[in-house]
Amino acid sequence: MLFGFGSKKKSAPKKGKSGGNPYRALGVGEDATYDEVESAVKRLSIKYADDPKKLMMLDVYKDQIFEDKLQKRMSGSLMPKIKESPYERKLQPKKRFVMPPWAQGIFKLPDFPYFKRTGIIMGIFFILGFITPTLAGSCMAMAFIAAAGFLYNRGLPEPVRDDYGAYGEVRPVKHIIVLKTVLINLAVAAVFFGLAQLYMIYLPLPVWSPPDAFVNASVVFGLWMSCLLFMAQDPNDIY
Repeated sequence: MLFGFGSKKKSAPKKGKSGGNPYRALGVGEDATYDEVESAVKRLSIKYADDPKKLMMLDVYKDQIFEDKLQKRMSGSLMPKIKESPYERKLQPKKRFVMPPWAQGIFKLPDFPYFKRTGIIMGIFFILGFITPTLAGSCMAMAFIAAAGFLYNRGLPEPVRDDYGAYGEVRPVKHIIVLKTVLINLAVAAVFFGLAQLYMIYLPLPVWSPPDAFVNASVVFGLWMSCLLFMAQDPNDIY
């Protein structure tokens, strides 16, 4: 006592009413969390499932531990293990895909209204090819014209309308953009037409898909991807 004068003695965990150490009885440390105590109780409950007396003691030990932790927290001697609450953490902004600089003048990701508008029109030609396979060639031609219109006007501001709903301005046609639009659609249509031919050579078609309808579906899908992903207008020269 003489040499220990002035030093604070570390208090041992209080024994419960049962006389034992509840932490030792459950096999957990004094800094165990709520979930760790619950897991220990569940594990021992399975082990002593046939012993009602021990099951009752497990609940008693759990209550004693929670009571002891509550008293320590109230007195300020129990510090939380988590330094920063997960609810107080700053929300990290979601990373969005950004087109690399070299592709910004060639490719452009579609927004939902444009995706929906083009999908409806091109979907009509896609379905018509299966309904009337004999008109598959006409469907591809109309899909090509529609895709060219979408691709040419992509990125341009909406035209101004007058009080009667009619367009109040006439935009000059840029022949270089028209040529670029046609070349992009021709290249994409040729690629998907070739893929469809290769598929029919090496793999059998389903019974419900005639060859003409399958080719039309492939080309129309390719034209849809063309007007969805490519950009014909120059972003720095949009009037």
